[in-house]
Order: sequence, then C-alpha cells, then structure tokens
Amino acid sequence: MKVSGFGFQVSGFLAALVFAGIPTVSAQPGTLNPEPETSPAPFLWKIESPGAATSYIFGTIHLPRPSVTNLPDVVADALRNADAVYTEIPMDPATVLGMMPRMMLPDGGTLTELLPPDLYADLGTTVATIQPSLDLTPFERMKIWAVAAGLVSMEDQLKYPGAVALDLLLFQRAAMSGKETGGLETVDEQLSLFDDLYREQQIALLRETIRQLREFAAEGKSPTDLLVDTYLAGDLDGLESEMNRWMSAGDPELNAWILDRLLIRRNLLMAERMAEKIRAHPTTGYFFAVGAAHLYGAQGVIALLEKDGFTLTRLKP
Repeated sequence: MKVSGFGFQVSGFLAALVFAGIPTVSAQPGTLNPEPETSPAPFLWKIESPGAATSYIFGTIHLPRPSVTNLPDVVADALRNADAVYTEIPMDPATVLGMMPRMMLPDGGTLTELLPPDLYADLGTTVATIQPSLDLTPFERMKIWAVAAGLVSMEDQLKYPGAVALDLLLFQRAAMSGKETGGLETVDEQLSLFDDLYREQQIALLRETIRQLREFAAEGKSPTDLLVDTYLAGDLDGLESEMNRWMSAGDPELNAWILDRLLIRRNLLMAERMAEKIRAHPTTGYFFAVGAAHLYGAQGVIALLEKDGFTLTRLKP
C-alpha cells in the first residue's frame, strides 16, 4: 500500500469521516471534474442471487479529488448497466440543501459561546492557514462536529472549486441518465449520529482535527493525502489494517463510539436495506455506493450480504 510516506497517522475520526461518515456536499453547482493523472483500483463487487438481476456495490471516498472521481471503465460500465443507483443518503439538490440547517446551532448559539477561548483562537488560525481570506464568520453558527467535518475536506474543496465528491458525482450521473436514485439512509439517521455526541466529545474531535491538520501542514502534507493514497491502493485488507491502526490511537471511548455508531450499526442497516431492495425488485439491477470502510471485515457489508445468501465477486479493471 502506498501509505507510508508520512511519519504519523491520521486519527480514527478523520479516517472514519472520509471513508464512512458524511458524504461531502457543497452548495455550489457541480462541474465536470478535471482529468486526473491516475485512476484508482476500484472497490467494486458484483452482487448475484438466483432469480435476481445483477447488482453492484462500490466503495467510495467522500472527497472531490479528480484522482478518485475519474471512474475506471469497470465502474463506469457497472453504473451504466444498473437500473437504480443508491448512495448512503439521497443526494438530490433539495436533500443536499436541506442538510445545511441540520449542521447549524439552534436558538442563536455561536461557537464563541461554546468553544474554550484557546480552541476558538486555534480554529481561527487553522482556517486562515487553509484560506488566508477566510475568518470564522461563516463557521460561527455551525455545530462543533460540523466544523470539524468541514475542516477535513475544506482544502480539497478550495483546491477543486466546483468539483463534486465521488458520491455526489455518481448520484448526479444516474439522475441525468434517468435512473432511479435514492439513499440507503435518511439524512436524519446519518446526522443524528453526530448530534448524539456530548459537547465535550465534539470539542475533543475539533481539537484533535486541528492538531492533525497542523502536524501534516508542518510536513507540507494533509491528512487527506494519506487517506487518498490508501483508497487508491485498492487493497481492502490493507484498508482494514489502516483503519484499525488509526482507531487504536487517541481517546479509546471516542474511538469505540466511532466504531459502533459510524461503522458497525450502519453496516447492519445498509446491508439489510440492500438485501430488501434486491429481493423486493428482482428485475432491477442496483448500484450501491457507500464509503469504502463499510465494506471490509466480518461485520462489513460484503460479509453481511454473503451471510444473507448473496454471492459477491470483486471486479477488476
């Protein structure tokens, strides 16, 4: 795996967020992403069951980088052959725009009131480092966890203005082709996970995110560089090893929450809903796109579907 170029590792929260958390959304209209120099080894499996049309499951990364959004032919073919495309949550314009209020503090609350003064100052410095023309005004009314999540993808969104993340790109292409589209989860189901975090936990996540961004910046890198390298390697066992390594660092209680709420519980729900759709509509070929971290391991979606009687075969470029 091409992941060892750094002398430190990303936190479990950053890794889970990019590989399994909130799909990156933007209020800006999407444009065609520029051609990258490299293409990923795709996390793509064929799903087969007697009497049912062929379906697919594709592991994504929630970033807009061209190196991950330029679809290999085998993925493009699967997307084109599918009758219906389901991402983690519906990514139609109304749903995406509807997510924004869910990330805002209620009752006129502000970050100034909620954050310790030192952390608030560190946040301002970090934002200015990423984009010197920005101050904390656009973030002042955002929930703490949403600020932490936004920092992770902020650099990529600024670097590739107008480009959309892989999940949204897949959804848009399906919608433009007239395919059935939808989500395996609701926005409420996904965002309520983060709202369940105590204020102290959210503060810890933000503090750790800022610390990690600073460490990587000192080396002229970003955590997303490491995460993208891991994704492009196309090694599912390697991804599992990296996730386990990242999850072993930091606050054990918080990492246990991340593992249980962001991965294990959602894996069960998504696998169940995939199976229900395939069995209820056997003539429909589905293309399911979920964060790659949902695929690996005995409690991953692939193993859960196999236990449920489906045959899954990985497809190569």
